[in-house]
Amino acid sequence: MVPIFDAREIGKRYRNEWVVLDRSLNVRDHGPQLSELQEKHGPKNTYYFVPAPAPFDDGHT
Repeated sequence: MVPIFDAREIGKRYRNEWVVLDRSLNVRDHGPQLSELQEKHGPKNTYYFVPAPAPFDDGHT
């Protein structure tokens, strides 16, 4: 069974930074620099950038 990745839940805890996910898609680490995380954790993890939410723009400003 493939684990489910809920980006919304991760987005509640992290903003504008990289998170390191293990095979079960649990967050192992986070930080602003991808290269530093890759050096520390290696290629066998998943790296995901969590952007800050975009401000709401209804076009009437």
